Amino acid sequence: NKRCCMGSLPGDVDGNGINDGNDGFELLDNLSGNVIPGLAIEKCDIDRSRLCTPADLLMLVDLLNDEWLCGFVPCEDSLPICPSDAPPP
Repeated sequence: NKRCCMGSLPGDVDGNGINDGNDGFELLDNLSGNVIPGLAIEKCDIDRSRLCTPADLLMLVDLLNDEWLCGFVPCEDSLPICPSDAPPP
């Protein structure tokens, strides 16, 4: 029972709604310049550095291996608030 913000699926590079090995190939193709036009930043910036770099591919592999399950993708008790849950300014 994990909670996440709707519309956010870190690692779903190809946009099919799941994280799998195909996302790694899509990200690698993008980094190699083989995806025309290039992927949007929200699809390829897995580590949220605001850049699409090889580090994103490493982060994706960790995510697929559940290495970051309670670090990069916070577990329920440590979740930051979703933008829709934020108090008005």
